[in-house]
Amino acid sequence: MSAQHQLHPELLTLCSNISFGTCLCGKAARTKLIFHKSCVDADHDIQPSGMAPHGHYCVPILDEGTVLGVLNLYVKHGHAPSPLEMQLLESVTNAMAGIIRRKTMEYKLETMSYQDELTGLANRRKFNEAFEHALIVARRTQVPVALMMLDLDRFKPVNDTYGHDVGDVLLQQVAQRVGKCLRDMDTFARVGGDEFMILLEMMHPPVVVRMIGQRILAELSRPFEINGYSVCIGDSIGVSVFPDDGETSDVLIKQADISLYKAKETRGSIRQAGQPSRAA
Repeated sequence: MSAQHQLHPELLTLCSNISFGTCLCGKAARTKLIFHKSCVDADHDIQPSGMAPHGHYCVPILDEGTVLGVLNLYVKHGHAPSPLEMQLLESVTNAMAGIIRRKTMEYKLETMSYQDELTGLANRRKFNEAFEHALIVARRTQVPVALMMLDLDRFKPVNDTYGHDVGDVLLQQVAQRVGKCLRDMDTFARVGGDEFMILLEMMHPPVVVRMIGQRILAELSRPFEINGYSVCIGDSIGVSVFPDDGETSDVLIKQADISLYKAKETRGSIRQAGQPSRAA
């Protein structure tokens, strides 16, 4: 039940356990018709203890024939419906359908503005906002924040050899594998075709950054099984850390990008700004 007002907990529990289409609300949803009952009778599949006599309406909320929900209104025992009342209820549910449709579209647009459509990861806009907020906190607490830039090795040959469908699945599986190496508090974003960025907050001690990077390298070095193909890639990682490598997002991104470029020279390695390159 998406919303309710002053319903007894026992009734809510019963409603959550009943199968679709077997209560009056479910029948209204299944048939797309208004149900009116002037009293509690055998058509009520759930009758919690102590339920007082009453009647009610179950009115489907429809959007071009699609059921979005059911409006359930309780009325006095013995209540008789009228044509004007039925018309009013239809008008109310039509208005509710419009609100639900608009809110659903707003949610989709909001999600699209912050989420990469292919992988479900954060996009660059979301990452930049999270990065700026993390730096504000880090300046106050003086706890390091790390930025990782990941670039997949041999991704273009995968697209050229097996096609973009396989390449898309590969990116999705990369997102899943890398995600398992991270904490819930970390921000993981796809910022380009095969380019990813990771924001690691509260990185103390900084050696943890390299440990996470090594786990990622190990995960992505294993073959990916996609549509009957065994696809082998790898990745290179560039790292910058606040405050050692910079104190603003622009500087830290630039330093991580330089480190990534140097890491790609030896493929499958991690390079932190200001430190020598070391293979995983």
